[in-house]
Parts: sequence; C-alpha cells; structure tokens
Amino acid sequence: MMRHLPNLLSALRLTLAPFAAWAVLNDHDSAALTAFAAAGLSDLLDGWIARRFGFTSLFGAWLDPIADKLLMLFCFVALLGVGAVPLWLVVLVLVRDLLVAAGVGLAWALSLPLRMAPLGVGKAATAIEILYIGAAFCFWRWTGTRRS
Repeated sequence: MMRHLPNLLSALRLTLAPFAAWAVLNDHDSAALTAFAAAGLSDLLDGWIARRFGFTSLFGAWLDPIADKLLMLFCFVALLGVGAVPLWLVVLVLVRDLLVAAGVGLAWALSLPLRMAPLGVGKAATAIEILYIGAAFCFWRWTGTRRS
C-alpha cells in the first residue's frame, strides 16, 4: 500500500481541483483556499515520498503533472470567473500548457526520442503559478472581491 501512496496523493489532487474551482465559484472562499493548500501540500508530499523511498512509476510520472496542470487550470478559470485574475493571464497559462502538450504529441507522432523529466524552468513556472493562485485566493478571500 505504501508503494502507491504518491499516486494516491496525485489522485487526491485530481479530486481537489474541481472542488477548489466549485468552492471559488460558489463563494466558499475558506474551502477553496483550504482545498488549494491541501492540493499543494499533496504535490510536495507525493514527490518527496516517491524520491525518498523509490516509489516511482510510469503511471505516476504521467499522473503527477496532469494533476498539477488540472489544478492550475481549474483554479485559474474559477478565479477568472469571479474577476480575481485577468483573462490574458489565463489565456497565457492555457496556451503555454497546450504548446507543451502539442510538442509532446509531435515528438510521439514523429517517433522522436522523448525524455519525460521536469526541467528547472518548468518547475519555476509551476511555482510562480502556485504562488500567484495562492495570492489571488488570499486577495479574493480577504478583500471580499466577488462577481458583480
């Protein structure tokens, strides 16, 4: 069971993503912030457990970044829906992720060798997105910014 814990934590993140978005869109600011924070902690914990104990798998190598991207996407779109982030930023994040996915798809289609390993720049971009969303959640929560 312990061997599957990183994948279970990633699966938890997958379920927290739509819940966090639902909470934002339904003015449950504390629940949204809590779900987002729990998802962020699960990301740190699943990576640490996988590396520390060698519980890595091909499935986990795919599940973890998918869970991360869906969490970011759901949160950005929900925050856009309540007016807490600008449209241009959501489009920029979405286009970046689509370009990365298109690049992977193109490499597969051309049978090019593809090494699925996170790069420092990708980790930095994800960290900035997490910090931005966290700050937007806090601003939205503490200022009472709501849809008109």
